[in-house]
Amino acid sequence: MSKNKKILVSLIGIAGVMVLIIARMYLLPGETPENKILPLVSEEQNPEKEQLESALPADNREPAELSPKAGPDTAAPSKLDELKQADDLDMNLVDGSLREYITSLYFKYRNSKDRDEFMAQIKTELFSQFPPETADKLLKIYESYIDCELGIQEMLVGFDPPENDEDMIFMENEIFEFRKAQMGEELAKKLFGQEHKLTLFKIKSAKIFKDDTLYGREKERQLQQVAVDVYGDVPDGYLSDKTGESLYQEKLLIYKKDLDEMNEDARKEKIREFRSEYLPAEDIEKIETAEAQVEAVAKRDQDYTENKNAILNDADLDDAEKQDKIHALQDEVYGDRADEIRRGEAFSEEQNDNMEKALKEAGAGEPPANPVTETE
Repeated sequence: MSKNKKILVSLIGIAGVMVLIIARMYLLPGETPENKILPLVSEEQNPEKEQLESALPADNREPAELSPKAGPDTAAPSKLDELKQADDLDMNLVDGSLREYITSLYFKYRNSKDRDEFMAQIKTELFSQFPPETADKLLKIYESYIDCELGIQEMLVGFDPPENDEDMIFMENEIFEFRKAQMGEELAKKLFGQEHKLTLFKIKSAKIFKDDTLYGREKERQLQQVAVDVYGDVPDGYLSDKTGESLYQEKLLIYKKDLDEMNEDARKEKIREFRSEYLPAEDIEKIETAEAQVEAVAKRDQDYTENKNAILNDADLDDAEKQDKIHALQDEVYGDRADEIRRGEAFSEEQNDNMEKALKEAGAGEPPANPVTETE
């Protein structure tokens, strides 16, 4: 593929293949035990999802860690500040943060018509932000980075989409080896080394998380072995970018089989133990308050349904008396929302009547034995 093709089109090929890897990495059972555990954040705010998207700022600004405007005036110097003040671009300044910055520049100028225009805009940006000598060295790094990514696109043409873990590991290793060969081993490791290890760890650990036959202690033992295999002397390296919330959710997945086999009291106590290990007290209080509200609503609706059915099954009451008692029950349980509940139940009864009529006309047999009711 020509380097003067539109940059975005070229790099989308890489993204498409890597999405397959990322998708399989994150195919972990995300459900917490039903009706019992409320996540601290919504699915849209999932920490893992935010982590993946952190290098892709929607507004095309530098990531917060690199932005000289980020944080209060008393904040420590940012990576961008260090680069601006450096006489020489020391390799010690090249890391994942710098990679996020150069990635953000790609998204800022991704609509360039070709590579030449793209690099011209990158050059202008760098020389407007840094001293000339530093900007020149950054530009060389960026040229190496973008040409390497385009080279990966051409390399991936010969690959079939990965079908299993072994295929994904092979592809990830091939991409990293290509980067080392094209960019130089030191620069490639500085920019992509941590991401490479994290990708390998997620691929290799996914099947452990998903194995419902393993108890928590065995899962933890196997995960620790994977961490040693991937990170070597720093087996806790995969924890470096995790929040307490994500560690808590992982703990629930690891101990899912244990929790499923516990009685209600033991299960709640174990979950409380996990929360205390990873979450601050104020977050635990919020979760427990929300859970108490959910449980109260569920108990209210269950009690209402039981009492309503008892009225409907009372042979000593005629239909009018049953309706009067149910009406009074709704007022007692739901207060100002009683009319809303009655409308919902009336709608459900109408739907059930229509279904029963349709089934009889079609000769499809008896309608469902239990009518649908709506409560909240």
